[in-house]
Amino acid sequence: MAVTTEDFVKAMSDASGVNLDKFRRWYGQAGTPSLKVVLEETADGVSVHMKQTLPETPETKVKKAQVLPIRTAFFNEAGEQVEFIYEGKKAKEHVLLVEEFDSVIKLDGLDKGLIPSLARDFSAPIKLSYDYSEKDLELLLSSETDAFNLYESFQKLAIMNIHKKMAAKDHKLSDSFISSVAGLLASSHDNELKSVVMSLPTVEYMATLKPSIDLDATYEAVMWIKKELAKYLEMEFLAAYNAIEKQSEFKLDGISRGNRALRSLLLSYLNTLGSEEYLELAKSQYDSSNNMTDTLSAMSAVVSSHNHVRESLLSSFYDKWKGDKLLIDKWFLVQCSTMGEKAYEDFRTLLNHKDFDILNPNRVYSSVRAFNRLNPYGLHRADGEGYKLMADYILKIDKNNGQVAARVASSLIQWRKFDQNRQKLMKAELERIVKTEGLSKNVYEIVSKALV
Repeated sequence: MAVTTEDFVKAMSDASGVNLDKFRRWYGQAGTPSLKVVLEETADGVSVHMKQTLPETPETKVKKAQVLPIRTAFFNEAGEQVEFIYEGKKAKEHVLLVEEFDSVIKLDGLDKGLIPSLARDFSAPIKLSYDYSEKDLELLLSSETDAFNLYESFQKLAIMNIHKKMAAKDHKLSDSFISSVAGLLASSHDNELKSVVMSLPTVEYMATLKPSIDLDATYEAVMWIKKELAKYLEMEFLAAYNAIEKQSEFKLDGISRGNRALRSLLLSYLNTLGSEEYLELAKSQYDSSNNMTDTLSAMSAVVSSHNHVRESLLSSFYDKWKGDKLLIDKWFLVQCSTMGEKAYEDFRTLLNHKDFDILNPNRVYSSVRAFNRLNPYGLHRADGEGYKLMADYILKIDKNNGQVAARVASSLIQWRKFDQNRQKLMKAELERIVKTEGLSKNVYEIVSKALV
């Protein structure tokens, strides 16, 4: 017998004794809710003002408030999670239920000056807005016990510093932020979590945060923060890397995966310093690797700059695995997605490689689409050569596979987010594509809509 979502909701409601009718709105309303949270301190506690908004979507402009379970905790200035009272119950964490567009929830037993940890464990799929200060986030980075909000704390701090660097060239990382990152690295959190938390936001992600993007300033700021953290925490990063014992036998358990992930991240950080020592460290990891994660991360760590280790590792990998199409896809992907001063030139060279096959979708995805999506520094050259080359290959691919060509073209449709010069150059190539005789319906639909 088929079971519907209504049956599922009813079963959960019967089992819990809670009326879940309002939760069914999640099945009938599109759009991710945004939730703005403001704390208002009172004499005996805190009032949490939560205001949710829902975007207009094609199926309806008039919507009802979603039910949002917001798992919440508070930390004091010493980094201790404190107890508080909600609906008569005292605990260190509560799920606050938001059921209206505008809700005020009273919490008792809280002192002033506490820092909230909101939507812990990703308790609701929302876009959360709370006015954290850098000091607040640094404390959470040092004290947070929730994995999701630990990640959010580091990401918010990184984004704040990237934006400040873009606004002021003389901006420097604070000692407290650097100390917080050092504390995270030395903490008891597992290595897999550390590797995820300490992964910096990408240029592509930064581009999604504002209606328009200063690409050059964003790229420089993202590269700057990675190098600065490596510079100030060089000894800590190296010690943590060396402390992770390399296993003679490859294992797939969680601890081993986490160790490999953190080693890869730390090696990437250290190789931003341009030191011969860390190039040799990458080569040593490559030479002694017994798994593809360590092999590829060693290669990725050195591939952005042209040096003897880069050429040695790329040649070694190709010679060893040239008979394995999937691994040669990885070889293309590492090079095409790595940003650097010669990213565009390297990409053009790879397009002439004997193993580049425009008729192989996987090879196209690992090279052309990877460059298009993951290498904004190479694609968005100020002279427009990246756009011209990409348009040329979209048209070549389209002659054989319209669906693959459309996926490649989809990376160019956000042309309005860039500066006027790049907008003009990108639009010209999109117009050239859409006017091409015999263009597939797949590509025409993507490109023509982007130009409207």
